[in-house]
Amino acid sequence: MRKELPMEVHMVLIPLILLLGIVIFKQMIPSVTNLVNASAQNRLKIVLRNRFMKKQAALQYRYMEDNESCALIYRVCEDVENRFWSGCRTVCSGIELVVKCAALMSIVMGVSVLSGVAILTVSVPLFYLAYRTGKQNYVLQKDAVETKRRTDYLAAILSDRDHAKERIMFGYSKEIEKEYDRLSDYANEKEAAIEKKRYANMKSGSLTMVLLAVIIMLLLLPALSSGKLSNGLYVGLVTSILNLV
Repeated sequence: MRKELPMEVHMVLIPLILLLGIVIFKQMIPSVTNLVNASAQNRLKIVLRNRFMKKQAALQYRYMEDNESCALIYRVCEDVENRFWSGCRTVCSGIELVVKCAALMSIVMGVSVLSGVAILTVSVPLFYLAYRTGKQNYVLQKDAVETKRRTDYLAAILSDRDHAKERIMFGYSKEIEKEYDRLSDYANEKEAAIEKKRYANMKSGSLTMVLLAVIIMLLLLPALSSGKLSNGLYVGLVTSILNLV
């Protein structure tokens, strides 16, 4: 006769099996995610690059002579696959952040309306400040890309073999070299300024989010002291807020 396992063994064995399954699942998630991302990026390169090349080849010649159109084409078509993929990931991260914030605010509003209103009053100006900062960074990056486009064009004229006879015939190499040096110095200064501003914005944004998290924690203390908010829920909210930072 086959003996059945005691009840105590069942009570220990089943949680262990579940725990082992969870550990295996967590270990497999990064590999599966990387595989899906790599497959999606490869597919995106095949489809998107062909479409952009066809669109660019079908453009009318007048766009090639327009400075703003050339700048836009250079800014959009350069590394288009990674830009598109990065944009999709940014949108998904933004949606995730909005959902998390909405969930936290719904919990806070359910516990204390005054605390929720105070948190919204503090958060909205900070989010608007972050939006303004991101917009300024985009404008600076846009100017830097335009300068880089011009330097790349001049570098191609000075180095390509196709322009060698033209350079010798018209003798404009020295003038192009002077303009190239000027634009290169300007581009380096611009990129250095952008990096400094980006670093300052990143640090200020982190400090702002930490300050916001501390303010939210303090605003939730009255609800905790009055018993409207339990200790476990307070710890959970604080942990979620810090994870957002």
